[in-house]
Amino acid sequence: LGGTGRALTRFVSMAVSGGMEMLATDCAFAGYVVRLFATATVAIAPACLPLGAVFPLLMKGEEAFSTQPGKSIGTLSAVNTIGAILGSLAAGFLLLGGLGVWPTIQLIASIYLLLAIITPASGSRATHAVRIAAVAMLALLFTQLDPSKLPAPAGTEKHGQVVETWEGSDCTVTVVETARGHAIRINSNYGLGSTDAYASQMFQARIPLLAWPETDSVFFLGMGTGITAGEALNRNDFPRVGKVVASELSPGVVAASRKYFTRTAEGFDLTNGLFTDPRASVVISDGRNRLMADRERYAMINADLFLPYRRGTGNLYSREHFQTVRARLKPGGVFVQWLPLYQVSEKEFAVIANTMITVFPQVSLWRGNCQPGAEIAALVGHSDPTPIPAAASGEMPSTPSPDMQEFMLSINPRTIPLFYGG
Repeated sequence: LGGTGRALTRFVSMAVSGGMEMLATDCAFAGYVVRLFATATVAIAPACLPLGAVFPLLMKGEEAFSTQPGKSIGTLSAVNTIGAILGSLAAGFLLLGGLGVWPTIQLIASIYLLLAIITPASGSRATHAVRIAAVAMLALLFTQLDPSKLPAPAGTEKHGQVVETWEGSDCTVTVVETARGHAIRINSNYGLGSTDAYASQMFQARIPLLAWPETDSVFFLGMGTGITAGEALNRNDFPRVGKVVASELSPGVVAASRKYFTRTAEGFDLTNGLFTDPRASVVISDGRNRLMADRERYAMINADLFLPYRRGTGNLYSREHFQTVRARLKPGGVFVQWLPLYQVSEKEFAVIANTMITVFPQVSLWRGNCQPGAEIAALVGHSDPTPIPAAASGEMPSTPSPDMQEFMLSINPRTIPLFYGG
């Protein structure tokens, strides 16, 4: 039963989740939680319940043969504990990265079905029936139920054609090709950027660097496509930048950026030499932990646009994290925390802003775009209360646009004050 439940898990999961589509949030929080647990239960209960019964059934069955109950229970418990430890390590560090999610489930299902076939038991008709059923399911597992027959997750397929996938213990990274280029998505739904959003990603580096033109070193907490970090290597606009460090949590994201964003169809490197420029280095690590362990100081620390609903994001808005960041800034350095205003309430924005104010002697606000409904902004923590550098002199260019949703104000040393929010 456990092996059969495992074999069907991937097909049941795809069915109840609408092809791994993001769970709808058109309800109250309590309703969302109920929907989440109901979906997960239907997806994994057919496998988890019978497999969870194996250990207690073994302990019960041992009663008929045991002359030393303590030794029997201790042996079974020890084997079960060792198996749980080795299984979790193998799944997280070997199987998910080496085989992928669905082939790993296929492998585990086949092991349980093989055990059902070879485990000694009485020669009753029921035993024979179980073994015949296990053989039949094992055959189906590598034919009709083969995971290669699964369609691409709907969450990615609806955005374009999936061209490559990287699976690991942290997440599943896919590159999706659209009419306008490539996009990186995590777990089929969460977007990390695209060639289509090149300008907005580039602005997340240009705005703070133009506001603080003396910056000579930048640490990027989060890399994504690499477009933002790569813009800091622009020698024409930012000649003083001599060091760029981009920290990315997922190795799949780094591989996707290196393969699909360093050379477009026109031969253009969207990352501006992030993987080849001697001034730059890309590290696969948790940026928050790296800043805690690393004693190097930077003139600017630029934190990516984290969506608050993602697991673990709260740590990146904590007072302790902000204190670590301030300790890694050079005198006169700044910390840039980008925020998706369309993803936070007024109260949540106030909590984040107030937390920064308790750590930094001065915090300034900067807008990242002019698009209503898709606003992003940066809270900039100053390591000391120094005045903001003056803008360059000259005539302010105008950028008229009848469509405010597509309005993109040019960013240069003269227009940078227009992004200042106070």
